[in-house]
This record gives sequence, C-alpha cells and structure tokens, in this order.
Amino acid sequence: MLHTYWIGNLRLVLDVEVQAGKTHAAKHSAARLRTLLDGLPPGERPALVRGDNAFGNEHVMLELEGREQRYLFKLRQSAGVKRLVERQWSREDWRDVGQGFEGVEAELRLMGWSRARRVVVLRRGVKESLIAKQADAAASRQQVLHFAEPTGAFKLLE
Repeated sequence: MLHTYWIGNLRLVLDVEVQAGKTHAAKHSAARLRTLLDGLPPGERPALVRGDNAFGNEHVMLELEGREQRYLFKLRQSAGVKRLVERQWSREDWRDVGQGFEGVEAELRLMGWSRARRVVVLRRGVKESLIAKQADAAASRQQVLHFAEPTGAFKLLE
C-alpha cells in the first residue's frame, strides 16, 4: 500500500510511504503525516491538510487540532451526516462558492467525536434529467442517484 503526501496545488510529492497491503486506512498514515508536519517550521507548514473521508475520525482530527493545523476532510455519508444535510437543505443563506456549487456552514457532533465541529455542506444543481433512461439503466446495471432541489433549480446567491 502506498501512502502519498503531496502539495495539491503544486502537484509536488513530499513523501511516499510503502506499507503492507492491509494498511490502507488513514490510521496507518497518521504517524508519517505527524512526522512530516512536525519536521516543518511553523511558518512553512501547509495552510490546510486535505484528506478523504477516512481522515474524518477523532484520532486524526485531534492530532491536527493539537498542532493548530487547519484541515478539510470529506465525511462519510453516515446517518448523522445525512440528517445534517437534510436539515440544511431549506436554509436561505446558501452562498456561491464557485464552480457551480453553493455552500452553508453548520456544526456537527458525530458518535465517536469528543465535540461538535464546523462542517461545510455543498450542493450544486443537477445538469441532467433525474429520470433514468431505460437504455442507460439496462446497459450499466448501476442506478445513479442525485440530490435534487425540492423546489426546482436553485438560484446562485451573490
């Protein structure tokens, strides 16, 4: 398993760690991430650590918060996250965040988290029909699900 640590905007790889094949979870890369961050002077640390949904766990977030390191992780679509998204949907204060997306901020405390944390919910309008075409569904055998704006297309806020 390869764990790669890189600077996204520059597409510059800082380090690659090779581990056994069953060490794919975020917890297996947390130690090396910690070492990389601690090896950088405070002024040279990244403005933001990004990660997929495997990094949105208490252990990794507490380590970064203890270092005052900002982070942005996707969250798994757990029942708690889905409920949060549903509650946010009817809000009137969605803001244009670029590339066709709108966003709102909220707080969420999931099971296993020691405290509530700031989350950002994003949405964008669906560009295609929500009705599955018979030929498409039969060819792929995989149904595609979209979030749909309940009142039609949403207006981008200024």
